[in-house]
Amino acid sequence: MIQKKEYRNHSASYWVGKKVKTLIDLENGWITVPAGTIMEITGKYKGFSLKAFKECQHCKIGNKMTMSRVPPNKLEFLPDEINKKKIKPNLLLWFIEDDDTYFGYRKKDILSFDKNCKIVRFGCIEDALDKSGRPDVAFIDVSTLNSGSLGMGIGGDRLYHFNIRNFCKAHTSTKILLYSAVKRWANVLIEDVKKDNPESLIERISFDMDKETIFEVLKEFK
Repeated sequence: MIQKKEYRNHSASYWVGKKVKTLIDLENGWITVPAGTIMEITGKYKGFSLKAFKECQHCKIGNKMTMSRVPPNKLEFLPDEINKKKIKPNLLLWFIEDDDTYFGYRKKDILSFDKNCKIVRFGCIEDALDKSGRPDVAFIDVSTLNSGSLGMGIGGDRLYHFNIRNFCKAHTSTKILLYSAVKRWANVLIEDVKKDNPESLIERISFDMDKETIFEVLKEFK
């Protein structure tokens, strides 16, 4: 059985491609997938999205079966020799940071771990909100959240909360790492996000993150 904590601790890119077995019959109003069916994870949003291909033994014609929002505790992993972990070749990382020097050091650290990582940098959260794409990890300096108001007339502390909630809503499968010189500041923002979206992959990381801290974050994708 896949534990809820394990489900929450990994982004979609970690799960996609892994094979699981259903522990109960699954129904979606159209089809019923019997317990014991081997399925592949295709996405993660309020549970897992799954697919399987069932072939008729007589005519060899098959049907693709899909399910969405399947609770993780209704599934179990296949043995390791069958369910080999999928390695994502090129990670997409977003850095929302306005300090050129600080970003330069962090970029150097990341590329020493994986030179094939694609790193995109934004000077403020407003630029990132306007950008399409699905980053695997987003490193966000809390101070960059105080930009723009999207025409809503929002300012002060409310703007920080407004921007981070919108970013998390737009990137539900992205692992989001907030860092700030003031630890409490980042924690308050995370608590605010979790109220509306408890499954959000957001957590705090040390403002003085070193190579080892970054490597620990990236290792889960490899």
